[in-house]
Amino acid sequence: MMHNGTVAANTTLETALPSVDWNAVASAEEKKTITLAQVLSMSSGLQAPCLSYGAQDTVEAVLNSPTFADGEVGSFNYLCSGSILSYVIYQQTGKTPLTYAREELFPALGMNDEIVWSPTHGSNDIQESGHGLVLGPTDLAKLGQLYLQGGVTGGSSSAQLISADFVNASSSNQLILSL
Repeated sequence: MMHNGTVAANTTLETALPSVDWNAVASAEEKKTITLAQVLSMSSGLQAPCLSYGAQDTVEAVLNSPTFADGEVGSFNYLCSGSILSYVIYQQTGKTPLTYAREELFPALGMNDEIVWSPTHGSNDIQESGHGLVLGPTDLAKLGQLYLQGGVTGGSSSAQLISADFVNASSSNQLILSL
């Protein structure tokens, strides 16, 4: 989605999630301003250990599940699992992450195997963002090769699938950690 301009790294959750009932979200005013870059770099102020994320059947439940520390925005805090980014994909495209990947990502990479992604949540079967995508070694290598090529697919019909800027940013330190 970032490759086609639907959303950008600096897009806020308020913009990326247009169908949220913000009245049902704790600390809504602060959470509205969290950017996708902050979610991706685990610097959103949202934090949750693995296996205790909480309800994910609606986007509002997902936004309420993790602990939120407004003063921690910009600092690294592990956000295990969760489906915030999956709900962004769903609200921006009308497709689950797996459906979107089957239509936009996998064919461009020559990934034709039946791919499984679980668990799913809610009445729309939204896949979890943080884990559950099952790929074999060949398909994993194709994703790795995409990154090695700066987001450009290989073969005779090569195309810029992911922006080179995003590839570079995603493989570099986003936060300065003081130890």
